[in-house]
Amino acid sequence: MIVSEKFYVSTIEKILDHSTGNVAEDFYHHFKASQMGEIGITVSTFWMVPKYQTIASSKAASRALDFAFGW
Repeated sequence: MIVSEKFYVSTIEKILDHSTGNVAEDFYHHFKASQMGEIGITVSTFWMVPKYQTIASSKAASRALDFAFGW
């Protein structure tokens, strides 16, 4: 597994742990009343384009998109 794949896998595991684990249950039972909060999700979107019309800049933009959306 290459380094970027490890990042994606660890990110997915964290999301799954928080969505299926006891994190939400702990919050609702122990903290909701005192913190008066809610659990939600935030979705952030953006796009990358090459800064220059060069192969290196195009590859950098492609890597950035892979990093952001590849998993």
